[in-house]
Amino acid sequence: MQKLSKVILFILAGIAGLFLAVLIGVNLWLQSTGIQSRLQEKVEETMGISIHVGSTYYTPWGGVQLSGLAIPDQSTKQSFLEAQGFGVHFDLIPLFQRRFVISRISLNKPVLIWHQSKDGKWRLPSFAAKSAVSSPSEHSTSTPPRPISPEGQPTTVQNTATPPDTAIAEPPVNLSKFLVEVRQVRIEHGDGTFIDSSGKNLAAFKDLSIETEIRPNGDLVGSIQIGDINFGDKVHLRHLYARFTKQNNILASNDIEAHLAHGLINGQLSVNLGRESSFKTDLKLKNVQLPVLLTEAGLGSEKTFGILGGSIVLSGNVQDPKEVVGTGRLDIEKAKFVPMGFLQQLGTLLNIKELQMLVLEQSYATFHIHNQRLEVDDMTLKSQNLILHTKGVARFNSKINLSAELAFNPEIQKELHGFIVDSLHPSENYPGYKELPFTIWGKWDHPQTDLKDKIVNKISNVFTGLFQNITITPKAAPQPSPSPSPAMP
Repeated sequence: MQKLSKVILFILAGIAGLFLAVLIGVNLWLQSTGIQSRLQEKVEETMGISIHVGSTYYTPWGGVQLSGLAIPDQSTKQSFLEAQGFGVHFDLIPLFQRRFVISRISLNKPVLIWHQSKDGKWRLPSFAAKSAVSSPSEHSTSTPPRPISPEGQPTTVQNTATPPDTAIAEPPVNLSKFLVEVRQVRIEHGDGTFIDSSGKNLAAFKDLSIETEIRPNGDLVGSIQIGDINFGDKVHLRHLYARFTKQNNILASNDIEAHLAHGLINGQLSVNLGRESSFKTDLKLKNVQLPVLLTEAGLGSEKTFGILGGSIVLSGNVQDPKEVVGTGRLDIEKAKFVPMGFLQQLGTLLNIKELQMLVLEQSYATFHIHNQRLEVDDMTLKSQNLILHTKGVARFNSKINLSAELAFNPEIQKELHGFIVDSLHPSENYPGYKELPFTIWGKWDHPQTDLKDKIVNKISNVFTGLFQNITITPKAAPQPSPSPSPAMP
């Protein structure tokens, strides 16, 4: 019994030693310069981009681990993507069948920094093509042809070729003969920033996670989660989740869900990953809290209430923002807010209390998007006695140029001075209302308008005319000249 125990112990020790030797051998093989170079070239060939790898090691429980992974962006001379760890988990037994079965590829804590090109497009880093390397059969070590003597017989030539390096050359490994099969890809805790051509942060995301299963026919099934997405530090989407599929170069998701200002965004997305690089998305907003939305955008929310809803449809080219087009409609229910400064000033000037706090019975906006700008087709804010109607252009750089009309119902007209009412135009859309046209320009968070100037100029003209009528003495009427007396006889 004791001898049997010793035999078993020796067998276990032998297996452990063999396992350790294999583990050390695999690590030495992977860490060799030639193998790392060939692996890197194979990854570059597959991905179509250049990569930098710091080091490589292998453990049975963690697979092949690559540290210091970086993808450079040649156009900016900076890193396009960096990751703390890149792991490849694979099965050992299929290697003996010349099959490289990767059970999972994992990318841990990647950081993406994507710069927009000067022509306004979003391009992946280009592959830095390397000079072609000749095959071993083309090296100088092959036997050169023997020169022919004038008599037609081969001559003996002394070998003057440089002797080969005394170091042992690594055996060539033809990775192309392995059938590579990837079953799962996982990305964890990723962050990213999108920078426009002027150097401003256009958008950013935090805590991205993706899990993807790859079917034998190449189709994908997976899910994506993002903790936070912000657009220009103004609009924040949180807890985005979506399941997606990829079939025949079409990436699609029909159940996108994200939180916006305590409300929800639901929608679907379809992207053509072929040469067209086209996309289409349909989003719906529900129960978005207006005070929270304004506070996160830095516009304040004091005495502001309302629930935002609506829909947006976008389509175009993924790489070129100029080709993005779309339509949308937004509605606000139970809206109550302090109007913009120029409307408050007008309310003070004309003694209209309603312009100090607007309680809206109806508020909506319809718009369409093209050529990197938003065209406001109709924005209407209707309170009990007033209607503000606006249309025009709002560009993505926050600049606006809008034409507007402020309409007064008959009740408000009675409270206005007669000369103000006389300067108003009858409304074509609202019977009985009279409106004052004006212009809004500047930026959407700091708008300017000529509304106050129009009212002040009108009052100034009225008082100037009145003053002139009082102070200027009218000219006396000319007296008729006496007729000549008749001549005496």
